[in-house]
Amino acid sequence: MLIDVVIDNLSEGKGWPEALNSTPSIFGVEWCMPPWGCSPMAYRLATHEIVTREQYLAALALRGGPWDGLGLPNVGVECEYKDKNTNKWLPVIIRYSSNDVVVLAGTSEMYPGEFIEIARDVIVDNPQFRPIRSKSEKKRDEAATCIEEMFDSDNEDVGNDELSRFGYRLLQKIAAGKIPHIRID
Repeated sequence: MLIDVVIDNLSEGKGWPEALNSTPSIFGVEWCMPPWGCSPMAYRLATHEIVTREQYLAALALRGGPWDGLGLPNVGVECEYKDKNTNKWLPVIIRYSSNDVVVLAGTSEMYPGEFIEIARDVIVDNPQFRPIRSKSEKKRDEAATCIEEMFDSDNEDVGNDELSRFGYRLLQKIAAGKIPHIRID
């Protein structure tokens, strides 16, 4: 299959090409710019197969197996990245990963609505990643943030780490049903 040929030839290099003038030479594979996008597309006329960048990234992520949240995510994995400037978790796609550098792509609060790519030094920046969170996990985080803000505005003597731990312990007890008449939807 064309997807296998493309993955085998691109995984050792720099990944999916950004422009037609940077496409690799792969026997039996042609490249073109599709009318709907800004990234080249691989195709094979003999078998009527095409591979887009999105298909490549999805297949590459599956090949590496699902990421368990430990270590750095594999190329193509959709996960969340903690922005050090805003302290918020943002959804990203891993474009490149090595022992030294991780390139991630996603939206940024600095450039609303724009899909950008940034590189992070693994040692200096120490980027933090986590798997995409479920709806219930996001609701729990939202509730914990509200509880933290409530305590923070009323009690300035308590540190943020302590409030965060308290908020999560409270939510865990609520979720486990140990606090009667309160539940998390």
